[in-house]
Amino acid sequence: MLSKSHKNQAMPVRLVVLSAVLLACVPLISSACSTYYVATNGNDNNPGTLTNPWKSIAKSGYKIKACDTLYVRGGVYNEYGVYLLQNSTMANPTRVLAYNNESPILDGTGTTAGLYDVSA
Repeated sequence: MLSKSHKNQAMPVRLVVLSAVLLACVPLISSACSTYYVATNGNDNNPGTLTNPWKSIAKSGYKIKACDTLYVRGGVYNEYGVYLLQNSTMANPTRVLAYNNESPILDGTGTTAGLYDVSA
């Protein structure tokens, strides 16, 4: 059995441990999965929401992260290649899907092969 003085010393230690555990959970809360949208009438400066979608699939690849879902609205996207820069895994995949029953088309006609910096 702890003496009264030992009990008083144990309380701050428990608070420190509890605080450390709670602080360790903060990154988990902020890294929740998100859903984004791309549409041919969008703008890459938009937040990527359904009502304010991004314009290019390639630009969105620099903004989404593992576990996010990117819905691509119907239309023709004149882009050569799409690179998703994130740490997707089988357990935590990034999903790129056609929105509802729409049919997006990735058409590289007239574009030049190569890597492009679209992060600006």
